[in-house]
Amino acid sequence: MALIQTSDYDGLPLEPIRRWLRLKDLLDTRLRTSGGYDDAYADDDLIEYCTVLVNAAVALELGKFTEFHVSNIREDFSYIRSEIIALATKLSIKGATAFAENSVSLPKLKKKKIFSQIERLRQVIASSELSEKQKVKLCAKLDELHSLVNRDRTDFGQVMAIFAYLAATVGGTAAFLADAPAAITTIAAVIGEAKQEEEAEQLAIEAEIAPKQLEDRRGQSEPQNDIPF
Repeated sequence: MALIQTSDYDGLPLEPIRRWLRLKDLLDTRLRTSGGYDDAYADDDLIEYCTVLVNAAVALELGKFTEFHVSNIREDFSYIRSEIIALATKLSIKGATAFAENSVSLPKLKKKKIFSQIERLRQVIASSELSEKQKVKLCAKLDELHSLVNRDRTDFGQVMAIFAYLAATVGGTAAFLADAPAAITTIAAVIGEAKQEEEAEQLAIEAEIAPKQLEDRRGQSEPQNDIPF
């Protein structure tokens, strides 16, 4: 049985780094469940694992790998796998930094403010003239927004994507136009305020650390050159 199906790609993130890393995690899991390690793996599984991840990395312009030979997959697999792990490590570190820049950790009080606005949006949708099918879809998006806000870090891009979906779906609805923009603006303002506070706190920490590092360097004794007699 193949390690991955065409339908599996539909559920992967769109952002290239996260897309490749999620694909790797999926294939790692499927490979582990297909057998043991080394000789316990079927050749076809090893070939598919390497082929998918190598070509996906190239297609997403994330990196290139040493060429491997299908006829010699058992000998080449360990080396190719080490390159895959190396790329995953680099991308994970890079991705974590990028995610921190484009996300924020929301304090409990700010989460409560946002949750109250989400409930306000639910009420607007419930009282609108939208069809029941549309209401169900919109409430599902609000559930998604609630989940994003409740995470350790909230992703700006995902929040804005939900706002865009709401606006596109009910843009012409009178009740929505009257009440929803204020709720969305409030949510955006709370998230923006939290990010400003987080950045200010980080700058304060860096400013406090810098003098200590300079003092430590100054406190180090200068190397002495002994002159032999």
